[in-house]
Amino acid sequence: MLRNQLGRLTGSSLCRREPSIGSTKDVIGWWETRRIPFNLIVGIAGIFSCIGASVVVLASYFLGVGDFDLPDPPLFAIFGIIFYAIAANVCFTGGWVAELAIRKLWPHEADHFAALTFHSV
Repeated sequence: MLRNQLGRLTGSSLCRREPSIGSTKDVIGWWETRRIPFNLIVGIAGIFSCIGASVVVLASYFLGVGDFDLPDPPLFAIFGIIFYAIAANVCFTGGWVAELAIRKLWPHEADHFAALTFHSV
């Protein structure tokens, strides 16, 4: 089921680029219109990761089987989440920066690069 949903997502207009883009403004615009869906996908994955980590910490606490614990103070966990969100967006910005560089070096491959890299996110 998940594989089917991912196939639908990668086949959608979110991950395709038609027709070819020529200007720097259009390249940045193509990437930036995908920032919100990217953040939603990363955010949902982060929520599931936090839930999974919380289950492991609580299970180890109640079962007494591990040495897992919350950060001390727990506020550090919030800083980690914020840092992760900022780092993910910096890396996302690197997508259009890399595409602009590739446009200069290999102009005929630039559109393929954009669709391929966003597809693998």
